[in-house]
This record gives sequence, structure tokens and C-alpha cells, in this order.
Amino acid sequence: MSDKRLVKESGILSKFEPGDTVLADRGFNIQELLLPYQVNLAIPPFLKKKKQFSLEEDARTKQVANARIHIERVIGRVKDFDILRSELPLDMFDLFDHMAVVICALVNLQEPIIPLHCQ
Repeated sequence: MSDKRLVKESGILSKFEPGDTVLADRGFNIQELLLPYQVNLAIPPFLKKKKQFSLEEDARTKQVANARIHIERVIGRVKDFDILRSELPLDMFDLFDHMAVVICALVNLQEPIIPLHCQ
């Protein structure tokens, strides 16, 4: 299944609000699917035929990489739940979506990945 088809058929597009941003890898080009929803696509810039990035592209690459680190940490927290490592009986398959929502909610209740400083 292509990236575009997966995004279309998943129903995720209806979850976005105008001004939201989707972080994706290079090559995950779904910009035309996001445009009608006024959703931005943040992907690292491509070097193309250049030897190095401009200062702006370099800063953007670092910004996207920094965000990805935090996302990978959150994904790691989700994977820490043992229930995701075990086999799921077929008669429980219809419960998987509910289990995933509960696990993600529990992760959201954990200490923040990035400390929030009150001013």
C-alpha cells in the first residue's frame, strides 16, 4: 500500500485541524492530501544536487531532527507496555484499537519528555 493510500484510507485526515503540522520522513510526500485541510507537512529538506544546505535549510533540518528525537522517545514509552509484545488472540483483535488508545492515554499522563518550565 502506498503512503498516500494509507493516509487516505486511515481516516487520519479528518482528525487534523487547520494549522496542524505533520512531521514525516523525506519521501513521505503527502502535501497535496494535507492542503485541503490547511495542514502543514514538515519534512527535512533535500540536498538535491547541492553539496550542502543553506543556513536556513540547516536550521530546519536540526529543528525537525530535534522534534523527531522527542517523538521517538514517546514511541519508546508506548512500546514499554508488555501487552504490545505479546500475541493477541484473534478473538481480541477487535479490541486492539481500544487498547492502543488506552496505552497512549497512559503515556500522555506520564512525566513530560520535555520539562515544562513555569514562568
